[in-house]
Amino acid sequence: MTGKTHNGRDAQRTIEREWDDETPPSAALVRAIADARDVEPTDLPPLYDAVDADAMDALVGERDVTMTVEYHGFLATIHGDGRLELVDCEEGA
Repeated sequence: MTGKTHNGRDAQRTIEREWDDETPPSAALVRAIADARDVEPTDLPPLYDAVDADAMDALVGERDVTMTVEYHGFLATIHGDGRLELVDCEEGA
């Protein structure tokens, strides 16, 4: 998929994932980005450099909340219903 992100950068790829009640949204986000970059989660920069992971988990766990954050070259949208969308802002850059 090609398009523009909210900040005007070219978006080359969109990845959709789901997470469940047993996995905190913050952990699902890190795992999805690690998988997309083909690295281990521990190879990524700390999530707290981009967002307060505890606050994300608490807010998104409310089910009626959607949160968007930029992390490690992705624009990530986390939905309270268990959906996670990643837009790769670095691919093809």
